[in-house]
Amino acid sequence: MRIKLHEAIKAYQDRTGVRLTQNDIAREVYPESSHQSAAIGISHIATGKAKMIAPETILAICRITGVDANFLYGL
Repeated sequence: MRIKLHEAIKAYQDRTGVRLTQNDIAREVYPESSHQSAAIGISHIATGKAKMIAPETILAICRITGVDANFLYGL
């Protein structure tokens, strides 16, 4: 399952003028994980390699990027 993470990051940057990276998102979504495993988790979400994405993860990405779940899923 792939969500529009890159598009959400771009929308955030266009709206705020602040650069946001996948690593920034990974640190906030997975604060208890190591930097490497958090980055891999977000990378799998961005590339569609993640088989399941927890609802809490979607909500966190929405909160961080300022988009809603419909945007992430392309609805």
